[in-house]
Amino acid sequence: MKDFDNLSGFKKYFRVISPSEIDVYKEDIFYRDKYNDIMNYIRTMLTNYNDILLNNYLNPKGAIIININPGTDIIDFIKLISHNYYLNIIELNLNEINKS
Repeated sequence: MKDFDNLSGFKKYFRVISPSEIDVYKEDIFYRDKYNDIMNYIRTMLTNYNDILLNNYLNPKGAIIININPGTDIIDFIKLISHNYYLNIIELNLNEINKS
């Protein structure tokens, strides 16, 4: 996330949340069984990326944009993924973006 240090004018539009700042555990959220599919996909991408067939068709760059309504349980699930896999979350500040 060192790339964001040079974007001082843009820092009001987003916040970078590091995994160490997140205190969400599987027991704390309403965990749906369907979330296991997402977790397995991310685990595969992080551990066996070069060996999977998907690599022949596309080359993921490491960022996922997720548009979620505030207050849904998927937000805590995304934080759980971030915490477990040491991934940063970039949270957009929509109020500032709308003002601009």
